[in-house]
This record gives sequence, structure tokens and C-alpha cells, in this order.
Amino acid sequence: MLAELSGIETGGVICAMAFGAVGVIVGVIGLLKKQDVNIGPQPMTVELVKAFHEQFANKEDVAEALRDNKDVHEQIFAKIGGVDRGASGRLNAEVSSIYTRIAALEKSVGGLEAASRMQTSHLEQMDNKLDAMPDRVIATLRNTGAIGKHV
Repeated sequence: MLAELSGIETGGVICAMAFGAVGVIVGVIGLLKKQDVNIGPQPMTVELVKAFHEQFANKEDVAEALRDNKDVHEQIFAKIGGVDRGASGRLNAEVSSIYTRIAALEKSVGGLEAASRMQTSHLEQMDNKLDAMPDRVIATLRNTGAIGKHV
């Protein structure tokens, strides 16, 4: 297959193989190279931990503060509960009032719909009577002889 390639193509294949070989050699050398590992206490970390303990409270201090402030916390939570219950009661009363008004509106709308249906029925009856009126007038005039039979 290499014989079928032109001179330039053969040179390109050989260069590619050479670059690949160099890459493999560099990779193997990198894997076999020893690296120094330094394990030991790092003074920077120790200093940070000391500064952390000096700046922030420890567990015992927090527990003492919680004991000291327990009554204050209970009073605050009692106030929050009272406000929450009061707001909930007012909200429930307002929602109940809204539902009452909606029910009244539904009843009113129902009455208006019934009245509208009844008025529509009466208007239809009046319209039918008006449509039939000219025929009845002509029939009456014919029967009384006021107009002739040919009209």
C-alpha cells in the first residue's frame, strides 16, 4: 500500500509516524519520572485555624448564649405565633365575606336571568301578534263589508 503513494504522500506518512513515536516516548518519560512529594504540617494552615478559633465562638460559648437567651427567644416566637394567628383569622373572615358576597351576586344574576327569559317570551308573543295583526284587520274589514272581497 505504501508503494501506491506518491513521494510526497510517503514522506507525509513517515513524518506522521515519526511525530507519533516522539509523542509516545515523551509520554513514557513523563510517566516514569519520579516526583518529589512533601508531606508535613503547613504553617499557613495552622495559623489560619488559630485565627479562626480566636475570631469565632466555640460550641460551649454558643450553648451558653442559647441558655441565656432562651426566654427572649420564647417571647419572640410567641409574638410571631400571635401575629400569625391574628392575620390568619382576619384573612379567613375576609375570605368568608367575599364568598358571602359572591353567593348574593349569583342569586341576583339568577333572578335577572329568569326575568330576562320571561321578558323574551313576552316579546316573542307580542311580535307574533303584531305579525298577524294586518291579516286580522283585513279579515275584520272584509267581514264587516268595509272593503271589498278583491283586496
